[in-house]
Amino acid sequence: HCPGSNTTSLQVIGVDSAGAQQSAVVNVPISSPVTNAGNITACGISAVQYISYTLNGTSYYVSGIDSIGGTTQQQMGSTIYNTSLQAANTSNYVYINFSHSNQTAGTYPVNGYIGLYYPSGGASAQGNTNVNVTITNFPQTLGQFYEGTFSGTFVQGTTTYTVTNGSFRLRRLN
Repeated sequence: HCPGSNTTSLQVIGVDSAGAQQSAVVNVPISSPVTNAGNITACGISAVQYISYTLNGTSYYVSGIDSIGGTTQQQMGSTIYNTSLQAANTSNYVYINFSHSNQTAGTYPVNGYIGLYYPSGGASAQGNTNVNVTITNFPQTLGQFYEGTFSGTFVQGTTTYTVTNGSFRLRRLN
């Protein structure tokens, strides 16, 4: 850790990408100059992550273990949270951001940003959209998974985009 930091431990998740399994979160005490987390068994929890959706009749699927996940952060001095869900690979990128007042399963309007980019183009909208995210599992800690669906419409310029069959399973990264 950095000099002057009062951090005394870190959280580690072991991932077996070939077997699509992960460990539970392991707390590891920090020791200078090198911290060794030891052997971490990565099994028992599915590590599968993805975002899939249909945009104006064309289906897309983004999966993997890198450049994929979600975060929820409380706005400073506020009771409002911001959640971001994202996935990227060499040809697709999905980013959904919304604000909300609690960290529970439920339906939330996409009131921040939605961006859906694919090999032949992309579409995005900022601010209030007519897209809703329904979270069926809202993770409370690092390593757990956001699970749910999304659908609706949004406008970019003069074009209306319709999102259907949106679903996701993304590891919480913070």
